[in-house]
Amino acid sequence: MIAAWMVGLNIVLNFILMQFMQHRGLAFATTITAMVNFFALLILIRKSMPKLSFEGILPNILKSVLICGILYLICIGIKLAFPDAGLIQIIIRDAIIVILSLLTFYGLGMVVKLDYLHEATLSLWKKFRRK
Repeated sequence: MIAAWMVGLNIVLNFILMQFMQHRGLAFATTITAMVNFFALLILIRKSMPKLSFEGILPNILKSVLICGILYLICIGIKLAFPDAGLIQIIIRDAIIVILSLLTFYGLGMVVKLDYLHEATLSLWKKFRRK
């Protein structure tokens, strides 16, 4: 139900904000809709599961933002080191960026001790072993 309302909100905001901000209005409308969706779901979760605790989430968010900032700088460095030369080179460069980003996020996540990373790794390995 919430998802349907958010789609409607996004469409309305797209039409309104496009008039004033052109294509940037689409991105802004999506951002506003995502924030409204987050808070609507948060309120719903808190009502249906009052004992659920969000304690300790802020340090993990800050660690993730720090890692993403480092990844951004690495990606910009790779992009500058390997300029666009052709389609194949762009595909290879971007594949390298993706692989290095995943490995770097995982490695830095382990270094800064992201709480959820170890659990996610174990869960992922369980799924791979079942098949």
